[in-house]
Amino acid sequence: MVDSQDEDGTGSSTLPLILAIISLVWYFIILSMGLLGCWTARKRYRLRPRSPLASASPASVPGVSILRPLKGLDANLYENLESTFTQEYSNYEIFLSVESEHDQALPVVKELIAKYPHVKAHMVIGAENVGSNPKVNNLIRAYRQATYDILWVLDSNVMVDRGTLARSVDVLDGPQTAAPSGRRRIALVHHVPFAFATEQTLGSHIEQAFLNTNHAKMYLAINTVAIDSRLLPPLGIDREREVLPRSVVSWQKTI
Repeated sequence: MVDSQDEDGTGSSTLPLILAIISLVWYFIILSMGLLGCWTARKRYRLRPRSPLASASPASVPGVSILRPLKGLDANLYENLESTFTQEYSNYEIFLSVESEHDQALPVVKELIAKYPHVKAHMVIGAENVGSNPKVNNLIRAYRQATYDILWVLDSNVMVDRGTLARSVDVLDGPQTAAPSGRRRIALVHHVPFAFATEQTLGSHIEQAFLNTNHAKMYLAINTVAIDSRLLPPLGIDREREVLPRSVVSWQKTI
């Protein structure tokens, strides 16, 4: 006995139709997320007003400890590190951590510390084996020496604008309310990276194009709709007591 639907081809055409509908729906979801990311970028970053904290006195702003793990000579290392020394913020300290006293980054660190004597900058030499994450092993001593409650962990290949710290603390330390009474509490502020190629190679240009287009818009869109929390470890500023407890195990999972 043969099903009449199979004889006229109706049954066999159902699966392609379902797959086509699913593909079309998925296409519009991705398109909508991309448009949302572009809209969010324009709304948030078209204008970057100077934070009032940038010109405030040290006693009136929260202190920030900047932790930068170093290993060897990265591209533009001097400029990347110098961008933290020139932040428009009056109350911060910098910890520059290396595993070995023979690390090639040390001369760069010493030159910057000598150039900016007014900045509270410290060299931390020597790693401590506290787990499987080498970055944490490199940073753990600086982490324990940090004076302030707010931590900003920056990888050595990251360069930041002069006003980044002030704007970030402005958001982090803004009006806080306990959920669900209104605005969600903010314990961590992260940033969207803007990449520029320092090497004229095909791989560098592909990475630059990806980070500045598809990655950036999807990063913004996913965080806007809050379906997931996307975070780039080298770009986070947080309040230690809420995000990074003194437990090394917890910190290894965060960085």
